[in-house]
Amino acid sequence: MRNLFLLIILITGTRSTFYAQNSEFSSGLLPSITFSTPITENFQLTAKIESMQEMFSNSFENGDYFEYSYKRTDLQGFIAYKINPFWSAAAGYQHRLVKANDNAHRTIQQLALVQRKTGYRLAHRLRMDQTFQDSESTEYRFRYRLSAEVALQGLEVDTKEFYLLISDEPIFNLQGDEQDIENRLGTSLGYYYSSRQRFEAGLDFRTDKILLKGGRNRLWINLGWKIKI
Repeated sequence: MRNLFLLIILITGTRSTFYAQNSEFSSGLLPSITFSTPITENFQLTAKIESMQEMFSNSFENGDYFEYSYKRTDLQGFIAYKINPFWSAAAGYQHRLVKANDNAHRTIQQLALVQRKTGYRLAHRLRMDQTFQDSESTEYRFRYRLSAEVALQGLEVDTKEFYLLISDEPIFNLQGDEQDIENRLGTSLGYYYSSRQRFEAGLDFRTDKILLKGGRNRLWINLGWKIKI
């Protein structure tokens, strides 16, 4: 897996060399709220609302400008099955609301593995999703995310303590005749308020159009609130 991450970095750097003049950059806020509740010993329901708000944009054609722009709101729902203390499987649906009223529907399947270590926790997530939209061809994505949750006060995260969350997620995209790779690198500071509430704030850096002409880099300020019911 380390070689895969190195390949993503290499491709990203190569893309920047060839298409730097046409690359785009944007930044803004990415707030979210997540609710989860167990329904049986092994099944859990999760609902998430996430909104993307752009504040700054830079492109070769238009230069720099600061302007608020609402991008989209995602409404997600998942049902997860706990296979054992380490593995879980989930299926979900997402409805994306966009300002042009060209809303999208997405089906999601995932398999996750959690490894608990002394002082930190590793999580692996393999996900596939399919996006359906009237104005575009069906989009298929294959994703792998590796994340680490590191305790900042002691050997494990306890109530009223902070933790560090780091993740990287390469995504392979197939839509019509086009193929692309996206990479998402994230880092957040979390606060474990109680067994039912967590707060996270950090940065989410996304690079896509790696295999296509031009390029796009986006840096989001990620604000998350996770609630267990």
